[in-house]
Amino acid sequence: MSFIFWKLGTDNNYVHFLVQSIPKLSTTRIITIVKRIIARKVFDQHPEVKKNLWGGAFWIDGYFVNTMSKFGDEKSIFKYVRDQGIENRI
Repeated sequence: MSFIFWKLGTDNNYVHFLVQSIPKLSTTRIITIVKRIIARKVFDQHPEVKKNLWGGAFWIDGYFVNTMSKFGDEKSIFKYVRDQGIENRI
């Protein structure tokens, strides 16, 4: 595989991934692969989930991508993803 899945974070409405990749795959392709793998795992382990979804789709079409730079280094992005939903867990 051409990418490494480093971290997963969730809050009430979103799932956040920290993924490392080489420039072999486009961002769109990586997102498509990650979404497909996760949906397949959820449906395999919990088939009842698919019956409760609108049209059987696990994910919406949209996504947001940010890259590491001088404005977002690995440490700060890792912390952001890790801490998603913490205020909702109390």
